[in-house]
Order: sequence, then C-alpha cells, then structure tokens
Amino acid sequence: MSLPTNLVADEASPEWLNMGLATHGHNLASMVYFQFVLASIMLILIAGALLGRMNFRAWILFVPLWLTFSYAIGAYSVWCPDGWLAKLGVIDFAGGFVIHLASGIAGFTAAFWVGKDRENFPPNNILVALAGAGLLWWAGLGSMAAHAGPSAATHAFPNPCIIPFADAGPTFHLRSGDSALVARRLSPTRRAVFAVPYKYITLAYGLQMSRASAGFHQLLIQLIGIVFIIILNIDMTGLICWIISLIVPLRLPDEELEIGDDAVHGEEA
Repeated sequence: MSLPTNLVADEASPEWLNMGLATHGHNLASMVYFQFVLASIMLILIAGALLGRMNFRAWILFVPLWLTFSYAIGAYSVWCPDGWLAKLGVIDFAGGFVIHLASGIAGFTAAFWVGKDRENFPPNNILVALAGAGLLWWAGLGSMAAHAGPSAATHAFPNPCIIPFADAGPTFHLRSGDSALVARRLSPTRRAVFAVPYKYITLAYGLQMSRASAGFHQLLIQLIGIVFIIILNIDMTGLICWIISLIVPLRLPDEELEIGDDAVHGEEA
C-alpha cells in the first residue's frame, strides 16, 4: 500500500520547502534559514550599540520596522540577481555590505538618536576582541563566503590550521623559537611566488598585462554600493527612530537604567 501523494514530503510541503535546488545549489529551505540567521545577526550587532539605555518597548518596535524597510532593501539590492546593485556588479563576499556595513551604520545612527551612555564604561580587552573577530571572520565567514560552502572556499579554514605546523615543526628542531617563527612565516610566501607567481604578485602582473583598468572599474562599482548602503541605513534608521519616538520614548529614564532588568521586566536576568 502506498501513501497518497499529498502526504509525501515533496508534494505536501510548501514550495519553498521543496527538495529542489536554489540559485546557489542549496535547497530553498536552507536558503530561508540562512537568511533568517543573517537577519538575526544584524539585530545582535545593532543591539550592542544600544545596550543599557534603549527602551525595551522601543526596541520591540524597532526590530520589525528596521528589518522590513532597511535590511530587506539592502539585502535584495545586493544579493538578489534582480537587485540593482547585483546587476551593477557589486561583489559582496561574506556579507560585507548587507551585514557588516549596514549594521555598523545603523548602530551608529540609532545610538545617536538614543543618546550617550550614562557613564563611561571601560571597554573589554581589545586584543581579545580582535582575536574573537578574527576567528569569526576567518573560520565562520571566510570559509562560507558567497554561498560557497560545498566548494573550495571551505579550504580557507583547515588549510591555515595545518600548514603552519607542517612548516614550523621541522624548523623548531633546527633553529631557535623566534627564528623558527620567522622562517615559518616566510616559507609559504616563497613557495607561492616560485610555484605560480602570477597568482601571488597580482598587482605587478595586472599592470604589466594592462588589466589594472578592470580592477579600478570594479572598485568604482564597490564604492557605489558602499555609498548606497550608507545612505540607506542613515536615512531609514533615522526615520524609524523618529517615528518610534512619537509613540514611545527611545531611551529609558536614568532612574530605571540604574535599577536595570527589575525596572523593565520585573525580574533579574
């Protein structure tokens, strides 16, 4: 006995949850999940700029408005094949335009509307912050850049882990520690230059072969995309904050900020 066709997953599921492949070789359900995750990351980055002073009710209003009228416009313009920046030829690896630039500009703009901190909070350890950002950039974003997870882009993560040990291991037995580190740093560069030099001395070969104009043309396209994302997020974030300020205060009173979670939620975090 066979199941009715409308009970089979491929037939009963909505179209976006089918087993077909999306533009970049992933099924559409994976692409929907991917976009939801990126949208949530945007909100986390912006929340960091408003932490400890924005009214929670104002934040609840800010989230859907900003995702709809700012983030969605930028994401469609860059990532969708029909977007005007995509047609122009903008290259956005690992969300540099849609995620990082947009969230940074939106965070600065929203922080301007909400106001300064009550006091000067000391920053966290800068070296630890740089290390964390570097690991996220290299392991998380670099290896999954441009929807290229199943392809050679994933080698960006394991190769730098393995190569240093292969280079430095024998050298540590023959040299002092500091000279071994220097030798390890130089050895991949020397091999790359002698192996396929035109891939690693790109600027020199580009100038020699009169290909520099293509790079400058792409740079101009990238600058157009940058300017658009900046203007979009300044204007839309400012407009959204202004509209919200007409409904509820953007900033909590100082006395409630002193109390913290008890004043806002009636309980401690």
